Amino acid sequence: KFLPPSIKLESLDIERPGLARTKVKNLTLQIEGNTQLSLELADTELHYSLWQQKLLSVSAEKAIVTVTSAKDSPADSGFQLPQSITLPQLPVSQLSIEQVQLKGIAAQDIAISNIQFAGDNEQLQLSSNINWMGLVAELTTRVEHRQQQLTSINLEVTQDTNQLIVNAKPLDQLGWQFHLNGQIAQIPFIQIYSADLGTIN
Repeated sequence: KFLPPSIKLESLDIERPGLARTKVKNLTLQIEGNTQLSLELADTELHYSLWQQKLLSVSAEKAIVTVTSAKDSPADSGFQLPQSITLPQLPVSQLSIEQVQLKGIAAQDIAISNIQFAGDNEQLQLSSNINWMGLVAELTTRVEHRQQQLTSINLEVTQDTNQLIVNAKPLDQLGWQFHLNGQIAQIPFIQIYSADLGTIN
């Protein structure tokens, strides 16, 4: 009942329903969009208010995200970032997931841990740790929006002595303005050196 139309409930195994929280053994959601995602949560607690008829928060021990397919697009159309990006309306204001395994994007699975999500009518915040091919990075993101229209992004990635900071906001009808700066030393198998990469339109 509380899920937005883009999120479909595929399976739900309730263990202990209660007046303020429900223990869920397994929960699987299908998230529709340009790319279809399958989200499977295990050992989950749903916190809600029956009086307000509102889902307050979700906490999960483990989640598996699978990228299943992408919608067909014309081969001759180049990628264009639209000036206006609508954010999906999430059914919770707080989300805490201990571990996520991301499959189907890279040759090797991406492990994401200690995910903390918080959101309100004007701002979304996300922090997590990412482990990919032996590299462990900290990720912090802040997104500003107005009536679900994304207005700015701030992204910080830290890995050992390497740090990248990305700021982005709509520039005009042609696209977005990105400011990227940071220091990246030589990382094994990834040959990147950079400092203050300036503005990208």
